[in-house]
Amino acid sequence: MLRKLSAIEIAEGALLADIAVVFQLLFIYLPVGGAFFSLLIPPLFTILVLRRGFYAAIMGVCVAIFIVGVITGFHSVLLTLLECGSGIFLGVTMRLRLHYIPLILIGTTGSAFFLSSTTLLTILLLGQPFLDTLLQGIRDGYVGAFSVLGFITPQLGLGNWWHSVYPVARHLADLSLNYWLVLLYVGNWIFACPVVIIVYYITTFLSNGSYV
Repeated sequence: MLRKLSAIEIAEGALLADIAVVFQLLFIYLPVGGAFFSLLIPPLFTILVLRRGFYAAIMGVCVAIFIVGVITGFHSVLLTLLECGSGIFLGVTMRLRLHYIPLILIGTTGSAFFLSSTTLLTILLLGQPFLDTLLQGIRDGYVGAFSVLGFITPQLGLGNWWHSVYPVARHLADLSLNYWLVLLYVGNWIFACPVVIIVYYITTFLSNGSYV
């Protein structure tokens, strides 16, 4: 429900939103180490939820997304939304004292769904050429991985094992390209899981004592 924010809610929300914008800009423009600052964005909004409530955090997210969009363009808005939204999710679930295992599973599943939806939206906007480029990149990745394994395994005395496993691995690779939607979601889930775990523990560490 819409309500007037108190002075302390406005001040703290604006401060944390500004810090989130700075971290996002560092993530975008730093050639090395920017990902570290990206991991610090969700805890900011988790702390805001814990200290000032859900509504103040939502207002802070809106401010952060608007500023990032104005400075960097629309392409960064969705990523910022994911980072800020995950922070609010963590804040709400921590307020509800949700156990960390379902919290991480729900967070990972939701993040994977968001990333997959963003990719599908990009495919929808850019059309078949983008999808062909994406699949070709995955195919080239498989070829490179198989070449590396084909070179390394004989050096480790595992050449016979690799020759026996290769047909199965090749079949699974071809199958994943045919069912690329499943591959997209599973790949995003595998990628999101460690990220969510890291963000959760960073948030837990930083949010100790955040209640007032």
